[in-house]
Amino acid sequence: SIAADYGVSPDALADANPGLGEEGDDLVIPGGESSEEPPGALESDDPPPTAEDDPPGSADSMADTLGLDLSDFFGGSRDISPVGLRLDLLELTADAYEELHCYVGMGLSPSRWYPDLDSNQSTDESFVLIGERSWDVDPHFTYESAPVIFWPQNEPLNARVECVGITGGGTDALELGVWEESIPPERWTGITLTGEASGADGSFSIRYRIERVGITEDVIPMYLDRDMAAPTNARLDVDARRLRWDYEPPDDDEEEPISGFRIYLNNNLQWIEPPDSRASMIPYEWFHPPCGSRYIFSVTAFRYGIPDGPESLSAITSVHTPEEGCHREIEISFLESGLRRIVAGGPAPAGVRFSWESGRYLVGECGVYVSRVFDVKESRGKKFILTDGGIHHFARGLIAGVE
Repeated sequence: SIAADYGVSPDALADANPGLGEEGDDLVIPGGESSEEPPGALESDDPPPTAEDDPPGSADSMADTLGLDLSDFFGGSRDISPVGLRLDLLELTADAYEELHCYVGMGLSPSRWYPDLDSNQSTDESFVLIGERSWDVDPHFTYESAPVIFWPQNEPLNARVECVGITGGGTDALELGVWEESIPPERWTGITLTGEASGADGSFSIRYRIERVGITEDVIPMYLDRDMAAPTNARLDVDARRLRWDYEPPDDDEEEPISGFRIYLNNNLQWIEPPDSRASMIPYEWFHPPCGSRYIFSVTAFRYGIPDGPESLSAITSVHTPEEGCHREIEISFLESGLRRIVAGGPAPAGVRFSWESGRYLVGECGVYVSRVFDVKESRGKKFILTDGGIHHFARGLIAGVE
């Protein structure tokens, strides 16, 4: 075959190389010069390979030569575009406590308290114990109830679960540990995975899965762009009742203008502000959380897109009301100038007597109301408890003759 490649007869090639047989000998071609290269060798100006390059014959080297994308065969991806991911928590196993809740976070999103049926992170909700050590997480972590995030499909997804058990009538919080995992893209296939953690006061284990999801009306994408210019210096202006922040648009033209700012309370989206805003009006009550509670405010920059554009990292501030020495704060407004003068210490008009009704807001936590549960039902993943009492049993102060 060598003789045919060079256009000579086998006998002529053999006569020209009588002593050929040792490795490394030059091959003499009749009518030409010695050849140190095999037939068909091509000249190239490419630099020689380095130690970091794929070895000859490796899968990546062959794929590049043939123009193939191995992700089509092995399930990986070289695409950096974001993909929707959902965390389904299938089982949660821990000791029996009076209550149990977990903080769950994915990617760069802050951890959220679960369960959260009322979408209010300031309320203390708990999973339900349905076995000796099994807690009912199904209504809160499957399908439309599960947390969803948009994440670059070529980067491992960071997931975090921290659980807390409650005992002592709600006074003792037991740390059960923190589970953290970096989940590679090839495991985003819906297969069941396991994890476990232990803390100072106990432990827990989980069974979970990561699934790719499409865009539906039930999904709110959160595509975080770490390189996007973000708001800074978030702060509360109590006197003006505003949440304020700073934002400096990039000087270059490489980054597109933002569409506006998203305002979050305890990681729940409240509203958006236009791109030229640097403050947002906040309800008075948000400056005064309930006793022992904290309100966390965050601001992000975003751009519209399909299915959703990028969102920046957040600027965060918070306000906290300590439990110790806490008093409810109420705001009373009087419409008549005469009443303002009387409250300020002025004399009351002749023949006028004032009666003040405390109201349920002030006295609602001053006692315990006991009622009988006559039925428990579930609907759409939520549990409803039916009692033989209600708010009509709490008579208003004036009706009851209390002054």
